[in-house]
Amino acid sequence: MIGLHVDDMFITSNVASKKYQETIAWLKEQFSFKHWTEHQEGKPLEFCGCDLEKKDGVWTLNQSKYIKQVHPITVSPQLSDSKEVGPRDVSSLRGILGGLQWPATQTSQHVSATVSLLCGEVTRATVGTLRAANKALRFAKFKRERRCWIEIFQHWQSKRPGFGSYVRCSVGSVS
Repeated sequence: MIGLHVDDMFITSNVASKKYQETIAWLKEQFSFKHWTEHQEGKPLEFCGCDLEKKDGVWTLNQSKYIKQVHPITVSPQLSDSKEVGPRDVSSLRGILGGLQWPATQTSQHVSATVSLLCGEVTRATVGTLRAANKALRFAKFKRERRCWIEIFQHWQSKRPGFGSYVRCSVGSVS
């Protein structure tokens, strides 16, 4: 299995295989990787901001460390939810929603609809929008240990490579 995104690459295979060893040697010869990390059982690897762990032939993806680093917007409790916000607050709103969009599309699908709908409110944001974004962040942090699983096909008989893809089409929908 190979995962590739911009400048991050993730490869998993039978490491004892001659073909795997040749391929890795060729990749290292062709490209100057800044970091090259071999997986150690029980220790996570980082790929595209996700921690990957392998246990019993199943890879899990988790972004709990990333989500912990996203900060809420400071909102005065005295302000009415219907009050329009200024450019500075809109910038903060874009920051928190941008911080939630990455996990919402990778490991935290439970917040994807909320984040997507809030993105549609940015240009007409109110104090209520800021509070809703903070609420979405609290929910993401509460459920940050959620994981995605990638199971290896143990009974794959074909000598030809297979291709799998995961695509979400709801990001950016607006109400």
